[in-house]
Amino acid sequence: MNFRSHNQIIGEIAGLITLVSYGASCLNHFFHHKHPDTEDDPHCPINISFLKFAMLAPFSGTKVIRENFYLIHKKNFETFVIFHTSLLFHFISIFLKVILLFILIGKNAFILYFIPAYLVYIYVFVDVNYSTHVLDKKDNKIKILNLNESYLQKYVNWVGLGIYFHKNHHLNKKMVNPKYLNKLLS
Repeated sequence: MNFRSHNQIIGEIAGLITLVSYGASCLNHFFHHKHPDTEDDPHCPINISFLKFAMLAPFSGTKVIRENFYLIHKKNFETFVIFHTSLLFHFISIFLKVILLFILIGKNAFILYFIPAYLVYIYVFVDVNYSTHVLDKKDNKIKILNLNESYLQKYVNWVGLGIYFHKNHHLNKKMVNPKYLNKLLS
C-alpha cells in the first residue's frame, strides 16, 4: 500500500467524522488553494458575516465544483444528470453516515460525543477560514494570516497540527504542520 492509499483511508475515516467524503474534501481544498478568496473559492469569507459564512460553508463547494465539471465536460443533459446524481448520492451519503454512526456508537455516545464534536469541527472549520482570510481596508486586498493568539487558536494549533497558521499552509499546503514553516525556511 502506498502513501496515497494511506491518505485516502485516513481521509475516509476523517470523512466519517466530518460527514464529508475524502474526494469532496480534496476537491474543495484544491479549488480553495487554486482560487483563494475569489468567486471560485469554495469557502471564501470575504464581504459576508461570520454567521452567513457558517450557514453557506457546507454547501458552497457545490457551485465551484459544478462550474469546473461543466468546463471539462460540456454541459448537456447527460452531464447534468451525471453531476446531479453524484450530488444526490453525496448528500445521501451524509445522511447514511449519520445513521451509521448512531448505530455504531449508540444513542448516548452519539448525543454526548458525536454531536458536540461535530459542532466543534464545524465551528473551527468556519473560524479558521473566516478569521485567517481578511480584507485589509487600507489597500482593499485580501490577506491570509497566521493566527496563534487566543486560547482557542493555540489549542487548535496544538491538536490540529497548526491549522490556524493558514498563511503558511497556503505557502506549502503539503506540510504536515504549517506552524514550523518559518523555522524550516530560516
